[in-house]
Amino acid sequence: MQDTVVINIPISGNNNKEEYILLIVGGKSMSKQDYRKRRIAQGLCPSCGEVNDRDGYYCSTCLEKHNKKARKWAENKRLDKICPKCGGDLNTFATVCKKCLTEIADKARKRRQERKKEGLCISCGKVSVEESDYVICEECLDKKRERKSELYHQRKEEGLCPQCGQENESDYIICEDCRKRRKEYYYANKCKNL
Repeated sequence: MQDTVVINIPISGNNNKEEYILLIVGGKSMSKQDYRKRRIAQGLCPSCGEVNDRDGYYCSTCLEKHNKKARKWAENKRLDKICPKCGGDLNTFATVCKKCLTEIADKARKRRQERKKEGLCISCGKVSVEESDYVICEECLDKKRERKSELYHQRKEEGLCPQCGQENESDYIICEDCRKRRKEYYYANKCKNL
C-alpha cells in the first residue's frame, strides 16, 4: 500500500472555512475527487478504501453511515420547516415542498415508463417481466404488499384511517372520506354494468 498524506490548503482570499484537500499518494498529488475515482476504478469503496461488497457507490457499512447521516440532516431541516431538497418553505406534515415533490414524481413517472418500454420491472428495473401479466416483478410485488399491510396495521393501531392515515372519528375502520370515495368508485365502476 502506498503512503497517503492529506494536506488541507486554505483557499486564498476566502474568509469562510472551505478548504481544498490535496492528497499526496506515492509522491503524486491529486484532488480528493480524483482519489475517490481511483478507488472506485480499483473496486474499492471511495470512502473507507475497503473492497466494495455491493454494486453501488459505497460499501454496505459506509452506505449505512451515509444514509443515517443524511436522514438526520433532512429531519433537522424538516423540523426547521425547510425543504431538505431545495431550501424552500415546508408545510407542517410534508417531507419536501410541493415543487420538489412534483419534480420527484415526474422523474419517477418517466423512469417507470422507460422501464415498462424495456420490459423491466417498473419498481427495481432489474428483472424482466415480459412473460408476466404484471409490470412489477414478484419480489417487488411481495415487498409492496408487505409494506402496505404493515402500514395498514400500524395506522389501525394508532386509531387512524388505515387507508389515508388521517384522524378517524367514525365508527367504521376507515374514515368517512375514504368510505365516500370507495362508494363513488363502486357505483362508477361496478354498478354501471348492471
